[in-house]
Amino acid sequence: MSFELINHDGAWFKIDSPDAPVETIVTEDVISLSITEEMGKMDSGNLQLLDRNQIYSRILRPGGKLKISWGIRKGQMNALTRDPIEFMINSPSGGGDAGGRVTYNCTFMALGFRGDQGTRWYETGSKMDVVADAMTRIGIPAANREIDFQRGSEQITAGTKVVQYESDFRFLVRIADEWRCAFRIGYDRKGKLIACFIDYAKLKTSAFAQRVAGASSVNLEYGVNSKMTKLTGNANVLSYSWQDHSMDAAQGQSARIVIVDGVPQIFRTVVENETVKTYRLVPELIQQELQTRNLASRTDLLMEYLSAKDFDEIKRFFIEDTMTTAPQGSGVTIDAKLMGDPSVTAALVATFGNGFPDRIGSKDRTWWIRTATHAFSTAGYFSDVSIADAYSFSPTGERL
Repeated sequence: MSFELINHDGAWFKIDSPDAPVETIVTEDVISLSITEEMGKMDSGNLQLLDRNQIYSRILRPGGKLKISWGIRKGQMNALTRDPIEFMINSPSGGGDAGGRVTYNCTFMALGFRGDQGTRWYETGSKMDVVADAMTRIGIPAANREIDFQRGSEQITAGTKVVQYESDFRFLVRIADEWRCAFRIGYDRKGKLIACFIDYAKLKTSAFAQRVAGASSVNLEYGVNSKMTKLTGNANVLSYSWQDHSMDAAQGQSARIVIVDGVPQIFRTVVENETVKTYRLVPELIQQELQTRNLASRTDLLMEYLSAKDFDEIKRFFIEDTMTTAPQGSGVTIDAKLMGDPSVTAALVATFGNGFPDRIGSKDRTWWIRTATHAFSTAGYFSDVSIADAYSFSPTGERL
């Protein structure tokens, strides 16, 4: 069973479902459809319908599967299409306004990316082996994985073991953040699951985007005529905005407590000169110093520890666990609205042409799309993208 809608501008989308009679959807009831692809997140979207008789809320129920494909210039030689992505209806909503207009929001997510849920300890092998193991459980064939990051060859030991306490997808998201990697799961042009877990600097030569959308990069051009009503030349950007986050990478410190095997461990993160150092509290070091002191001196040590206002005063009780270089980004992020383009996807490299300031699109940097949303409505088909050359960091080293 399927439903297909072709817009007046030649853009189209198609919905198939083995679980719901989607062919009963009336074209005039479709308000909008949006699909979002983002680094480190499951693909998601929303189909908004005018639900006059409360029909769609009955046939599009949570747990039902949807396969959605879309494209432009259907039937033409220069047509661009995206093959079906499988979603599951998740947490729909709806309502009615004061004028009697009843709507149904059919939200969906690519929940097939989740994998298994469980607790696992990795005490041997390399970090690359950990990533590959999680991808195997999700169902991504070895030939469809792109695992290539600088720290991938680091060996795991009992002292540096890695623990998984969440779903396989969430686990990969977490370790990608900790190991400063670009991670995404998607579907290739044959409808097969593929994934990348690589250094951000390697996105420029990555095959992931090529296999998803048939392109490895997209060039952005901005320009309108004197009446500000029509794009000129090769322009494909309707509007854009940019922001400089460079001051977010200032110095700072933070502390966090992590429970490992039921025992709390205290970590102190110090950000200075664009490096991130993590120190772990070692209670045994405090115990050793206590044993060398008399009773009065022990009390002094306790007061010294509790009243410390500077980390350096108690640094001797911590050991340095890791040292990771923070991303050396410019701190600039760009948001742009494009004419609808199925080849635009997260992990795609972005280049900038006319209409952008010099500081945007510096040729010595790799700019990549971290979020792409494809939106269909009566106004047409548009692609909204968020672009950066590195993560932005707060003064405490946490990702914003």
